[in-house]
Amino acid sequence: MTENTLTPCSDSAAVSRRFVVTVVMSLVVLGTMGCGKPKPPPIVEAGGTINVDGKPLPAVRIRFVPMFPGFGAEVIAEGVSDEQGRFSLTCNGTTGACVGTHRVLVEEGPLPPGAMGESGEAQMKMTRYLQGLANRPIPPIYGNLAQSPLEVEIKADEKTYDLNLSR
Repeated sequence: MTENTLTPCSDSAAVSRRFVVTVVMSLVVLGTMGCGKPKPPPIVEAGGTINVDGKPLPAVRIRFVPMFPGFGAEVIAEGVSDEQGRFSLTCNGTTGACVGTHRVLVEEGPLPPGAMGESGEAQMKMTRYLQGLANRPIPPIYGNLAQSPLEVEIKADEKTYDLNLSR
């Protein structure tokens, strides 16, 4: 039976290997630093009015979806329009929206208490509520992120953004 023996490396070869491993590991560590999620743009005050064919669109949810990579729902700004179509945006608990380009979605706003659920009473209340809203229906294209033609550039020095939808 033959005995397997390891021959020790020369000291200079071992030092060279350790040096190479140390350099490679250092480069890996340095290369991964700063690869975290980038900081979102600042949030600035933003709001405006929303109309369909020149008439106010009340009780709709308006969502400003930022079109910059690396961010998700945490930077979506939204608001609900009042009877005159006025709205103010809020982003992640802060008044306003992130500076940058946004695609805008428009959907039916929140239902009043008692108008949600499967009961006949809740369904009747929801139907009466929706039928009583002015300037309906909302054109469906504005509720689809891939199709909505509404794009808005939020700027640090501008606060009012008027949205004009058409049928």
